[in-house]
Amino acid sequence: MREIVKERIEVFKDNGVSEVYFYGVDEAKGEMLKAERSSWKAVHEEGGKMWVACFEGFYDLVGDLLDTVVYYSTPDSKMARKVHADRGHKIYGYGVTEWKVGHLGTEQPYSVRSNYGLNYWKAGYDGVCEYSY
Repeated sequence: MREIVKERIEVFKDNGVSEVYFYGVDEAKGEMLKAERSSWKAVHEEGGKMWVACFEGFYDLVGDLLDTVVYYSTPDSKMARKVHADRGHKIYGYGVTEWKVGHLGTEQPYSVRSNYGLNYWKAGYDGVCEYSY
């Protein structure tokens, strides 16, 4: 795996990409997240970064290795502060609880602006993602 990671990073850097992110197992929890730790460490040791969508409970398991978390929850300012302050990593929002106004549903600009824009911005997030980003 290290050789593949090293090779991919080299190709991207040769083409002007300064940071290369690798994606973990989507929406993994508990033991699955723990099982990914050694792979994520290897990615970091080769100069890459990690990002993935996670649920509550990710921080204590992989917060040290997850450079950008796409956090499946309503805006959580405490988590945003924790992710930024403790490690300087980034946090994106994903999975607004009001399904009618998010996740590629009906066009409702005011609701989407609030749920996927202002609420996450006020909570200190670095960005947001829609379903199937």
